[in-house]
Amino acid sequence: MAHAWNPDLLIGHSQIDEQHKMLFQILEKLVGAVAEHKEREEVGKALAFLSVYVGSHFKLEEDLMAQFDFEGLSTHRDSHAKLTAKVEQMVDWFHDDRLDPRELVRFLESWLVNHILKVDQLLADFLNASQKATG
Repeated sequence: MAHAWNPDLLIGHSQIDEQHKMLFQILEKLVGAVAEHKEREEVGKALAFLSVYVGSHFKLEEDLMAQFDFEGLSTHRDSHAKLTAKVEQMVDWFHDDRLDPRELVRFLESWLVNHILKVDQLLADFLNASQKATG
């Protein structure tokens, strides 16, 4: 796996960090299923589980942003919506035999690492400062 979870991906917000770790664990299972040439149905199940978990993760982030009046909520929400739409499209292509699942995995790994290091880090810094202020 090109981008396994590592401590450099910690953003300093425990709930979000734990969910990010779980996302990488789910992604690793998906990578394993693809690498072991598991049945398409099994890969599809892993994709479906990943999709559900990503949705709950995005909800946590967006709820925290709303709770603490994060100025970037709209932009962050748009980023989540774009990823969700892109993944849904890629999953549809996978089920129609128009997409190699390795391509989807590469896209998800790249997006997740980039999103954590750039966008989510800003969110975590804001949340941590907000929670200390309301202490």
